[in-house]
Amino acid sequence: MLTYREFGAECLPEVQEIYAACGWTSYLGDEEKLRRALGRSLFLLGAFEDGALVGFVRCVGDGEHILYVQDLIVRPALQRRGIGRELMR
Repeated sequence: MLTYREFGAECLPEVQEIYAACGWTSYLGDEEKLRRALGRSLFLLGAFEDGALVGFVRCVGDGEHILYVQDLIVRPALQRRGIGRELMR
């Protein structure tokens, strides 16, 4: 069963796995930089299946007027099942 909740840098290993599985390798060169980026994101919402992170949306912005969806990503094996759509709701 899928559940959705906010998360943080404690899920860094799973975030790295998802980026790698999807070929988003530009984030993977510096683990500490990625940890800081996650920590400074305004909003991180994850999709979890049996407690494991399977996808997420990451938003950045100025904290006042602007919010951008920086990343919307789902493990390849679980794509096309509406997980990304639900993360955007």
